[in-house]
Amino acid sequence: MLYLIGIAAGILVGLITGGKIKNLLGFEIRKPVIILMAFVIQSIFAVLAKNRAAFNDYSLIILIVTFLLISLGVWHNRKFKGIIIIWLGFLSNTLVMLPNNGKMPVFLNSAYKPGMIIGARHIAADENTLLGFLGDYIYPPGFLGFFNKIVSIGDIVIVIGLCVVIIEIIKGKGLRQGNNS
Repeated sequence: MLYLIGIAAGILVGLITGGKIKNLLGFEIRKPVIILMAFVIQSIFAVLAKNRAAFNDYSLIILIVTFLLISLGVWHNRKFKGIIIIWLGFLSNTLVMLPNNGKMPVFLNSAYKPGMIIGARHIAADENTLLGFLGDYIYPPGFLGFFNKIVSIGDIVIVIGLCVVIIEIIKGKGLRQGNNS
């Protein structure tokens, strides 16, 4: 849900700076199937991983496959600065998840023991967690934390990237040929 705030902020800033809402319908993203495949794989894994015993060992493989797919999609759409920023956030999250068996380390209260699996994609962290400074430890203030109680630096970078790419689109970057009005 935090991502929706980035999108809403992008729309607002884009409109305030002279963009047009209709540009959201006229922009062109290259190779959307590649990016869609990454999200479908992640979504299917999240549903199937509810049975942790059967799918826990595949977290790292799924992470690597989706990272490669998203990176390929970003390469094809690198004309958008916001897409590059989103990728940097995804890279940050991937870097912390790689040494932690494909799981995002989360710094929570002492009710969780280090190494304890929390859901399909998270693991309880401690001061010995590798690259822990990239893990989930930031508590968004006020209403920002309503849906996402704890986030990572990478998540914040992704939100900023979403805002930037929406501004770019609303301001007319990436319009399909013939939609440059």
